[in-house]
Amino acid sequence: MQKVNTQTISELKLEFEKLCPQMTLEVRSLFSLLFKLFEVLLNSLPKKRGTSTTSDKPPSQDPFRKKRKKKDQGNRPGRRNGHAGSTLAMSDNPDRVIIHPAKKCDDCGSGLKNIPVQRISRHQVIDIKFKKIITEHQVEHKRCHCGNHQCHSSAGAPVKYGPELKAISVELNQVQCIPYKRCAELFQQKFDITISPATLVNFASLASERLAIWEEEAKSKLLKSVVLHADETGININGENFWVHVLSNESTTLMIPHFKRGSEAMIEAEVLPQYNGILCHDFWSSYSNFDVVHAVCHSHLQREFTRVYEDYGQSWAKNIGEMLIEANEERKKNDGVLTHEQVTYYEREFTRYLSQAKKLNSESIKRISARGKIKQSYPRRLLNRLIKYRSWILIFLYDPSVPFTNNQAERDIRMLKVQQKVSGYFKSEKGARDYCRIRSYILSMQKQGYSKHQALTHLFRGT
Repeated sequence: MQKVNTQTISELKLEFEKLCPQMTLEVRSLFSLLFKLFEVLLNSLPKKRGTSTTSDKPPSQDPFRKKRKKKDQGNRPGRRNGHAGSTLAMSDNPDRVIIHPAKKCDDCGSGLKNIPVQRISRHQVIDIKFKKIITEHQVEHKRCHCGNHQCHSSAGAPVKYGPELKAISVELNQVQCIPYKRCAELFQQKFDITISPATLVNFASLASERLAIWEEEAKSKLLKSVVLHADETGININGENFWVHVLSNESTTLMIPHFKRGSEAMIEAEVLPQYNGILCHDFWSSYSNFDVVHAVCHSHLQREFTRVYEDYGQSWAKNIGEMLIEANEERKKNDGVLTHEQVTYYEREFTRYLSQAKKLNSESIKRISARGKIKQSYPRRLLNRLIKYRSWILIFLYDPSVPFTNNQAERDIRMLKVQQKVSGYFKSEKGARDYCRIRSYILSMQKQGYSKHQALTHLFRGT
């Protein structure tokens, strides 16, 4: 109901603006009062706070959310029509071969021992075996004629854990989000290895210590990058709210936790104060404090455009969103390059839609509270940002290297939320810092073509 009324009034207001020159002063004043009355009435109605498609709310909080059925009734299980399908591939080098001889005829009972084999069919079973491997190192000890005692440098503790075990334990906890206690149970039940949760914590701490030099190298690589993606998200450390800041590109990811969300945390990360390339981010104001080339995430903008159109009935938001997507599609077709005519057209259209928005959303000058800024409607707040940060929004029209979205940083930071849902909050700031450093390393190695296990094994082996 609210959506229909708002859209109708917006259309009437546009018609009123066109016919104003033909009206007398009394008629114009009367209509202006009526429009103000309608605005007051509509503002008194409860406003929608957005859905998962128009804000950062999760789908679980959508009002009247309809759950999808896992399987539609009437659909048969198995491969659907038109699907190419796939099957397990046979290995040319099986680990072991078992021969099953044909001993006797099932029909007449005759023995088949002396009958030659016509052909052999191959059938393979893929299975897995958990096995503990204990390697004994026997170290020679000798005394030189000079009196010096000498032995091989590998001599150490009588019994210790190997790099593969350490790598698996860190992967289970830091990547697969399995809590330390359950990791210890897994080692006991599957490998018959007794290991305490505290020892697993020490493995993660050791990995983090070894990555301290790598973290500094990652910062250097990010500083040389043409484009950086930045984002931040909240985490829970022992019941207190902290923030994780991420900076990333196509090959390197760096995540650093901090008790603040703003510029202070970004300065301590020691990247943005020295960076002078293109920084893609949302409209978080702290990023504007750095001397970089700013580019905003259009995925965030599209959600806001959808909200203004759906909740407030203003078609300019839908039109400007579609126009920006069209511009990006044209850019993709031409390897990121738009002609001068195309850029001029999209700039002109952007200006035209902003003019429409200004007519529909006059800036409020009425103060509600004694202090602070004068509160504006949601469409007007979005409009003000579009005007203020126009160059940040349209820079992708001019530079092929500017990304259209900030999805790179959002993908890198997504598993933090999963980790806290599965394993719970962090017990200490050091634990959060260790997790962020290890996670940064793993994501960076994956971008460079290494598997998680390969990266962690190399780390513990020191190779």
